[in-house]
Amino acid sequence: MSEDALAQLRMVWPAASPRLPALKIYLRLGYQPLLYAPDMVARWQAIATKLNIDL
Repeated sequence: MSEDALAQLRMVWPAASPRLPALKIYLRLGYQPLLYAPDMVARWQAIATKLNIDL
């Protein structure tokens, strides 16, 4: 997937627990988290840990 396509796919997604399976699918498809606030890195690291994936 090209960088342009990935840029178009980036999205803001609330990372609540019921959405974790969906988040895992989106991340596998190439979506990248949008780190728009200082606390977002820690939040996404926690999600990655719960999903047992690397970001």
